Amino acid sequence: GIFDYMSRDDRICARDVYQQMKRFKEHVILIENEYDAATLKGFIASLDFIISERLHSLIGAASVGTPFIAVTVKEDVRSQDIIGETVGRRDLIFNINAPLIEQFMSMFIQKYENRNQIREELGTNSKQISQNCLSAFQTFVNGM
Repeated sequence: GIFDYMSRDDRICARDVYQQMKRFKEHVILIENEYDAATLKGFIASLDFIISERLHSLIGAASVGTPFIAVTVKEDVRSQDIIGETVGRRDLIFNINAPLIEQFMSMFIQKYENRNQIREELGTNSKQISQNCLSAFQTFVNGM
C-alpha cells in the first residue's frame, strides 16, 4: 500500500541524514522532486563524484562515466554482479557488513583523488558494455 511506498522513499532517509550532518551541509543538494530518467542521468553526468547505495543511480553513473562508490552489502548479489562483473569495477564497491568509517574515508579519498582516471575508464567500459549487449542481443535473435 501507500505506507509501504512511503516507508521506502529515499527522500525520507536523505532528509534524516542531512539533518544529522554536522559539517558540509552547504555542499549537499537534496533532490526532492520527481524527475524522468533522462533528466536524472543528465544530472548524474554533471557530478564530480557520486556515493550511492541505489543501483539505478550507480548504473546511470557508470553509463555516463561519473566516478562513484557503490555502498552495499556482500549479500546484495545484484549490486555485486552489476557493478563488480558487468561494469568491471569491484574496486568501487564498499561493503558495509562491518563498516569502519576510517576504511570508507580512506577509500573515498583515494577514489576522489583519482576521479578523472576513473571517469576515463568508465567511459571506455561503457562503450565495451554496449558492444557486449548488442552482441548478446544479435546472438539471441539469430538463435530464434
